Amino acid sequence: MPDAQTRKIYPFLDGLRAVAIIWVLLRHANDFFKLEGVLGGFYPYFFIVARSGYLGVDIFFVLSGFLITGLFLDDLQAHIRIKRFYLRRFFKIIPQYWAVVLFGGIITTVFYPEDIDAHSVFSNILFIQNYTGLMPILTHTWSIAIEEHFYLAYPWLLYVICRLRTTATERRQLLVQVIWALGIIVFIARYFSFSPGRPELLSMTHLRVDALLIGCLLRLCEESISVRWARKPWRIVLFFAGSALLVSAILDTNLYSWWPYTATYLATACIISAALNGNPVILKLLENNIMRKIGRVSYGVYLWHLPVICVLMLIVPNVAAGVTVLLYLFLSLAVGAVSSTTLEKYFLDLRKRLVP
Repeated sequence: MPDAQTRKIYPFLDGLRAVAIIWVLLRHANDFFKLEGVLGGFYPYFFIVARSGYLGVDIFFVLSGFLITGLFLDDLQAHIRIKRFYLRRFFKIIPQYWAVVLFGGIITTVFYPEDIDAHSVFSNILFIQNYTGLMPILTHTWSIAIEEHFYLAYPWLLYVICRLRTTATERRQLLVQVIWALGIIVFIARYFSFSPGRPELLSMTHLRVDALLIGCLLRLCEESISVRWARKPWRIVLFFAGSALLVSAILDTNLYSWWPYTATYLATACIISAALNGNPVILKLLENNIMRKIGRVSYGVYLWHLPVICVLMLIVPNVAAGVTVLLYLFLSLAVGAVSSTTLEKYFLDLRKRLVP
């Protein structure tokens, strides 16, 4: 069944994905490699940006909520095709993910056997590792678990709303209200829960899913944003508001504060809104070919970058930090790109045939 809504393309979103993955890569470059001697006087400035690279995940969350909601807009006019959605997500997400879990499990079993057991393996396979504990080589997959929990629950929320309301307009209005309510609840829970003594809370779905919900709201309200904020002053206001929020998130050094996470997803929302209204600065930055190419393979790069670090630390432990970090960046991008253009592409082509 052809979906006009789902075919809508937003080139700048690939650029935002690139920003998010580069930010994450810089964070782990700073965590695992001694770059003070390499960067010299520039290091303090690099450190300010790199230390907050964990916030790149919140950009991914907003983008996911935005895009997944777009897939369901046509369904709101009729019925929610839950089975179809699950199957299509499976072909997109699972093959690369399980390949990384298998690779990480093998590396850990051979070189770090004390870090692996059946519990941790099955937790990663079932996407519950953000509640049960993370294997060191796969610590970054907590965010994949959050997205999977969202993918599981969101279609059923839409299904219930479709049963409660009869027209597409009524359904969309109720969905907006419910998402607002859920987002506020999650925000309040995070505000009162985050604590330096509870680092495991940082990766729990019920305390981080509001970033995805903001993306959902953006997509649901896209037409209103385009109509009401289309004038040039609003493009400028949204651009500077997003920039200010992002800077404030970067400058907040408290990992357990509620603010950096909230500011990042609000900044992302502002930037997307400005781009939807044709802000030339944002579009020029995010729609160039290099950024878009990186963005298209960002899922693969994200999955493979920590295993790349672990392998590098095994095979070149004494190489200069500058050389090692360049190898890390190059291999993360290269392995992620190869994985995306081979493994992911194979299963996406299969998806086209089996679940069109």
